[in-house]
Parts: sequence; C-alpha cells; structure tokens
Amino acid sequence: MKNKNSNSLMLITGVIAGAASVYFLKSEKGQQMVDLLLTKGEELKTNISEKASTALEEGQKIKNNLIEGANEKVSNTKDMITGVADNTKTKINSKISNFQDGIDKAKKELNKA
Repeated sequence: MKNKNSNSLMLITGVIAGAASVYFLKSEKGQQMVDLLLTKGEELKTNISEKASTALEEGQKIKNNLIEGANEKVSNTKDMITGVADNTKTKINSKISNFQDGIDKAKKELNKA
C-alpha cells in the first residue's frame, strides 16, 4: 500500500511538473527562452561544424606533408643505394680488369719461359 501511494505521488508530481513546463513554454517568456535556445543551438552547431572542418583540413595538410616527406626520404635513399651500387660495380669491374691484366701478364711470362 505504501508503494502504491509513493507511485501515485510521483505520478501527480510528474503531471504537475509537466503542466508547469507546458504553461511556461507557451508563455511569452517561455517562447523567448525556446527561441534563444534554438538560436544558440544553431550557433553552436555552426561553430562546431566550422571547427571540425578546420581540424579536418589541418589533418589533411599534416598527412600530405608526412607523405611528401616520406616520399622524399625514399627517393633520397633510393638515389643513395643506386650510387653505392654503381660505385661498387665500378670498383669490382676495376678489380676484375686488374686481375685479368695480371693473368695476361702471367701468360706472357709463361710463354717466354
């Protein structure tokens, strides 16, 4: 029984609060409050949207800069590796040429003997 009275009291309180809210919102002061809330809500939405767009643009710029930097590093590394490979190839060819000259010289010496 006590629980039923408690629920009834809560229901009556909710109905009274709801009626007071409707009465207030229908009044001129309530309409001004609703209009102000709608205006401020729209301003807030616009502000958040603009800041989100700005943040997205900044993120895109950062991403593009990182990609450009990475591509440049990869290109520089590729050029360095190519240079080292070419230098190594030149040195190996020189050593092979010197070795071949030594073989040719040894053959001449053997043929003289």
